[in-house]
Amino acid sequence: MGLRYYHGNTDREQGLGNNAKTGTGSDFDYNPADNDYYSKYDFPNENVSVFAENIFRITPRFSIIPGIRFENIVTKANGFYTQVNKDFAGNIIYKKLTNEDKNNGRSFVIGGIGLSYFKSEAMQFYGNISQNYRAINFNDIRSINKNIQVDPNLQDEKGYSADLGMRGNVSGVFNYDVSVFAINYDNRIGTVDTVDANFNDYRYRTNISKSRNIGLESFAELELLHFIAPQQNNTKLSVFINLALIDARYISSKVSAYNNRKVELAPDVIFKTGLTYQYKKLSASYQLAYTSEQFTDATNAAFTSNAINGLISAYTVMDLSAAYQFNKTFSLQGSVNNLADERYFTRRADSYPGPGIVPSDARAFYITLQVKL
Repeated sequence: MGLRYYHGNTDREQGLGNNAKTGTGSDFDYNPADNDYYSKYDFPNENVSVFAENIFRITPRFSIIPGIRFENIVTKANGFYTQVNKDFAGNIIYKKLTNEDKNNGRSFVIGGIGLSYFKSEAMQFYGNISQNYRAINFNDIRSINKNIQVDPNLQDEKGYSADLGMRGNVSGVFNYDVSVFAINYDNRIGTVDTVDANFNDYRYRTNISKSRNIGLESFAELELLHFIAPQQNNTKLSVFINLALIDARYISSKVSAYNNRKVELAPDVIFKTGLTYQYKKLSASYQLAYTSEQFTDATNAAFTSNAINGLISAYTVMDLSAAYQFNKTFSLQGSVNNLADERYFTRRADSYPGPGIVPSDARAFYITLQVKL
């Protein structure tokens, strides 16, 4: 059993820097008194939750684990923003300051249950199903980015998760975990590109539709030297594989542009593999990670004129690291990240440092000498 209480407050304000009017330089100071785009908000937030779970051992091998949780969430937004429209010459033709005072309180109960069957150390079966809940956050209440608008009727996400799998460990030489899963949300929150009455592009954050994720997750690790040179007790060489296959889509949407489209930032394939070597005081590891292509909006646009939304291409990254323990006092560690110097990106930004893609780091390395006194 447990009890959780949280109370916090976030202050957020925004304005144009002095150089924003001239378009030169970088200035992060601004004067709220004469700034046309000034906004200021307080986001008080409060959460109280009570939860309990228990393991019922029906037999020495079979267990049932139910759980229940009560949540009370209060999300508020108090502040104001300034809306400004200009003509093609840059002259202000409309200006309005809008005060907002929002209070969104809700309480709910969610539950779940898990099953576990221990056949042997090498073979264990498990299954779980539980309700999901994702509350809206500060950006879902009021966005201070003029390129983003939020649906005033935005609702929290609700759904369920379920998985069924098998795992085990064979003589400390081979261990594995394989499972299939399903995740369902009835009103998943997402973003789409749209235009206003004046044909200005902007992103709209709303409840897209029902979404369902189904897939397979697997992990396996094998100690190779156990078969090649079993007499080498002070040397280990192991290989691991981690594979996830995912099909995440919007379904049952009344808008054809979203129906059967892929959920944002949900690649179809995530694959990792690598080797780990240990010999006395020396250890080294190599890892290769592949992520297939993914989209950043609910319409699955491969290209947009503003570059905020679009395709994130597939990429493969390799890392190499090693460590040597001289004695209890001295050790040396080193790592090379992005070994092949791959050029790739994993996200797109709608504001600083965007708009557009945010390149990931190129090849980087470090060496550390550690001294323990």
